[in-house]
Amino acid sequence: MEDTTLATRSDDRRQEVAVVWIEPPPSSVPKSGWAQPFRHRLLWEHCADQLRHKLSLPLVVLGPAGSDVLRDRCVALGLRYFQGTSLRQLQCVIELANEIDVSGVLVLHALLGLGLAPWNLTEQVIQLHRQTGADVTLVTGMPSPLSAVMLDRRFLDLLQELPAGIWLEEEPARIAEMIERSMGEPPPREGLHVTRLPFSTATGLSAGDFPSYIPWTYQGDIERLETVLQQHPEGDARAMLPELRRVIIEDLERAHRRRYRTGRKTGLKRVLFASNPSAYTGAEACLVNTIRALRPGGFDLHCLVAQEGLFASLARDAGATVHILGRDGSATRVDTLLMVDELIEFIRPDLIHCNAAVGFPLLAISRLRGIPLVQWVRTAAPIALLDHLVCADMITAVSSFVAGETIKQMIHPEKVRVLYDCVDTERFSPEGRPSRDVRAELNIGPDEFVILCIARFARNKRHDVLLNATAITAERHSNIRLILIGDPLLKAETYPDVLSLINDLHLSRRTIVADFQCDVLSYEFAADAVVLCSEQEALGTVVLESMALGKPVIVASSGGLVEMIENGISGLHCVPGDPHSLSEQMCRLIESPAERKRLGEGARKAASERFSLSAHAERLLSFYSELSNSLC
Repeated sequence: MEDTTLATRSDDRRQEVAVVWIEPPPSSVPKSGWAQPFRHRLLWEHCADQLRHKLSLPLVVLGPAGSDVLRDRCVALGLRYFQGTSLRQLQCVIELANEIDVSGVLVLHALLGLGLAPWNLTEQVIQLHRQTGADVTLVTGMPSPLSAVMLDRRFLDLLQELPAGIWLEEEPARIAEMIERSMGEPPPREGLHVTRLPFSTATGLSAGDFPSYIPWTYQGDIERLETVLQQHPEGDARAMLPELRRVIIEDLERAHRRRYRTGRKTGLKRVLFASNPSAYTGAEACLVNTIRALRPGGFDLHCLVAQEGLFASLARDAGATVHILGRDGSATRVDTLLMVDELIEFIRPDLIHCNAAVGFPLLAISRLRGIPLVQWVRTAAPIALLDHLVCADMITAVSSFVAGETIKQMIHPEKVRVLYDCVDTERFSPEGRPSRDVRAELNIGPDEFVILCIARFARNKRHDVLLNATAITAERHSNIRLILIGDPLLKAETYPDVLSLINDLHLSRRTIVADFQCDVLSYEFAADAVVLCSEQEALGTVVLESMALGKPVIVASSGGLVEMIENGISGLHCVPGDPHSLSEQMCRLIESPAERKRLGEGARKAASERFSLSAHAERLLSFYSELSNSLC
């Protein structure tokens, strides 16, 4: 039998260990999680034994307080075991490191023992950690709940100095990410070094090739894993993971839609648009345009909103019957579920089209009542919408870029359609007249060149790039003015940074920062050019409106923006994150009125042909018709 004692370090040579966290199942479900039978033993026993023979580091099974049975079983199996005094994984890791005085700890999820990642992955982590001398080395992008993170002793010492309520409730990888983000703020400890090994790089697979998460809690989950493992007895994760993703997706889709195939025939004329948030952002503005676009088609349009406000008012004006829930409709509460069910019974929609995350109650009701469900995706990171995506019968992505990111999730790619947002080209027209003279109100002279940016104060909007580009441009053109519009209270994570950078770059006299504006059209009329240099932008509402107004637009060649603007034809592209590239395009517009006119005309033409209300309605109706036919 292997010695199960944990000796302390007796010399100065580097000593590292690998640990796997084994948490006993709840007493109410004794055969769930790690306690499930697997190949004539328990799942955790199989996984730990496989890792023990594959790893170059000594393996320690790590358990929480009160896991005496687990300790006894490890001793019987010849596995090294350490029982902590806490229920928290990281606290137990710190206790382990102190007990045996190690220089580093490789923390692994025991499911890696099934071969769900190449066996050399852990060796890559160890090697990278030693090469870089990092305090934390973690594998990013792994399917949940898999994890692999190397924690250096200095990092573990740091954690002991911090309040447990802040740090120790988090997983190691999450803590590493928090620390890395804080590096520029300043860092908690000078010189703290975090490195990352992307899972896709380590495996040679793209993010869409493997599952984003791997269920393993119940016996059915293990049977699914076993089926795939038997197909790949050599444990080839590169072949196994794509197959596992396919099997999981099919099971998820079947479970979410099994009550649904009822042979229901409908023309899908009564449509309920569900939009739980009551704020008014680009997503809500686009939904109002969709309602306006469908109104001539004889649809009975309804809109479900959490609270009364501007969005509800505009949806009514656009032609929808608005239903106010009076609370957060996404809350998983019995009273919310019953209230939503009562509303659905009253409306009796033929189809529900969710504008964003609407939460469990509406998803459950739509499935139980067999109502076709369509999900809009307006974000480049749709992982938070996973339940919605699985439930949906069809998914409308606002750009091909967003469609590609959505297809990487745990869904059938065949469900995804590209549906560009639209703009009212009659309201947003160069021949129109603004309700206010914004230039006069802001004391902007006729010879000053106004750059407008309408965007939330979020990191991906890259206000820093725009401000630096403005400072560079001002060296050549002293008449440049900048207007920034964004709600400082709506997820305004960079608002203080923007104000500070304006001051640092001496742009205070050139820059106007305005809060959310109900009359944004007047500001767009006042602009000579519009800029949106966001990275990974799904689609830009302000870009559509500015194109319809015939304004020259500059966008970063990133995300869905490149699908809206054809470089040199309907606007200009700049290199993402490069203020010099953006400045060159700004100077190009300032210096050539003829170029501004040509690009503005091209933008107006593209808006009328590709993004008008009629073009949007025609495409959406074709999707509704396709869905209706598939249900018959």
